[in-house]
This record gives sequence, structure tokens and C-alpha cells, in this order.
Amino acid sequence: MKLADLANELNIPTESFIKFIQDFDLELSECITTNFDVKEDFVKFARENIVFLKKYSEDLNQNKSIEDIAENIAQPSSKVAEIIKKEKPKLFDNGKYKSSVSSFGIDNQLGGNYKFVYNYFGKSTRLAERDFIGYRDLFFFISQNLEPFLSNLSVEDWGIHKPAGIVLYGPPGSGKIFWVNKIAEIISYEFKEIKKHFLGTTYVDDQKITFNDFLIQMMKNEKVVLFLENFDELMSERGEEKSVKSCDEETKELILHHISHFEEEKILMVGGANSLLNIDKTLLAPGRFDVLIPIFPPPI
Repeated sequence: MKLADLANELNIPTESFIKFIQDFDLELSECITTNFDVKEDFVKFARENIVFLKKYSEDLNQNKSIEDIAENIAQPSSKVAEIIKKEKPKLFDNGKYKSSVSSFGIDNQLGGNYKFVYNYFGKSTRLAERDFIGYRDLFFFISQNLEPFLSNLSVEDWGIHKPAGIVLYGPPGSGKIFWVNKIAEIISYEFKEIKKHFLGTTYVDDQKITFNDFLIQMMKNEKVVLFLENFDELMSERGEEKSVKSCDEETKELILHHISHFEEEKILMVGGANSLLNIDKTLLAPGRFDVLIPIFPPPI
């Protein structure tokens, strides 16, 4: 069962389940798999505690002040304010909080009794031993951007489009290759890395193969994630003070030419970059590489 299916069954938004897992610091691997199949224990917990989860979801959808939260969970206003100010400093001065702040999540941090939650999932696993340490929120963020691939809702009915291109950006060693493989796994696409020699002209069995030929061949294969490393270098913007290699410019033009067909051909191209600063802005326009995901090493 997918998380979205469980959400539909219980009439609780998927986002509420995600926020619940984050608020109660549950180990991701104990709740759902990386392609959003729900674990049996989580399904059992959700069905048996539907009343609590509905209250949790309703709380997320309500505008509430510090005083409202404090009254709801019977905790001092000063303690509630301290947590919100520490975790949501940019929202603190707003005075009213909605989906970004959960009354129950704050109560849990202040020592509220939620033993019934941890009876299912435990609270004994040391963070250092967890598979997704520091990556759980990033996993959910990426998965939400991939929702058009996971949802059965059609483009015709809802105007939902699958992204044609994604840029993962972050410092060297941050795990971009790990996450592009995880993206392919989540949406059940084949992973294919675009090697540097593919960008020029190669000869296979005495036949001349260009990058254009390579892209055309990939579009004949259904459900492929194409990964292009050093995206910010290869796709940089030409300027008065900066020249661009002719081969890189040709690569960019070919990608711009074909990208409008990627969605219908079930191709997703992912670029790995250290920074977004030098990437040609025409590539980041809507319908192109318009999903930008920061990848940083997890805190130790």
C-alpha cells in the first residue's frame, strides 16, 4: 500500500502523515519504504489511532497563536514560545501559525505522554545508527517534488505536469549521485549516467554516434533518468567576460531542443551542480530544469 492510498482510506492528507513522522522523529525505515510503500506496523498504527491522527491533521490546518497552542496542550505559553522561536525564527513574529507548527509536536518536545506512538515504532534507535540520519526531511522534500510521477491524477484532469529536468546542487561530496539514484528508485525509472564522451562524437562499430543520436536513442527507451554531472560547468551562461566551449554550447542547445519532448517520452534529466549561479537562466525556465533541490551533507 502506498502512503497516498492510506491517506485516502483514512481521509487524512498525505502531508499530515509526513509532518507527523517528522514531528515525532520516527525512523523513516520503520514507517515507509523509499518508494512510499507503507510498512505494516505504520498501517496498523494509523488505523488503530485514526482519531488522534485526525485531531493532529485538524490542528495543522488551524490558525493558532502561542496562547491557543499552550491552552490546547496544557503547557506554559513561555515554553511554547521558546520552541517556536528556536525552530521557526522567521515565523515567530507572525503571531499565528498553521501547517508549519503542530501543537502535538510541541507538546511531544515538552514531555507530553505519547507512549502509544513509540510502542509501535520505538525510540531506542540511536541517531548515529539510522540509515537516513539528516536525510529524512530531504527525502520527503524530493518525494513531494516527484508527486506527478507517483500520482494517478492525469495532466488533462488536473493540469499536473511531470518535471522534465531537475537540478541537484550542493558542495562536492554531498551525495548528489546517491540522490539521483534514489530518485530513479522512487519513480521506478532506469538510471543512466551521461558519460563525458557521450557529449561529443564517438564511434561504435565504426558508426559515428553524436550526442543528438544518444538523446534520440534514450527517448526511444521508456522511463529513463539521465544524469549529467558538472551541470553548472557544462551549462554555464556565455557573457562578455566568459567564453563557453563550442562543444558545451552545442550540448546545451541539443538539450534545449529535446527537453520539451522529455515528459511525453518518459525521460527525466537530472543535472548535478555545485552551484546554480553560473547555469544559463534559459535552462531554468518553466518546463525545463525548473525543479531545484539543494543537497547538503547531513549534520553530524
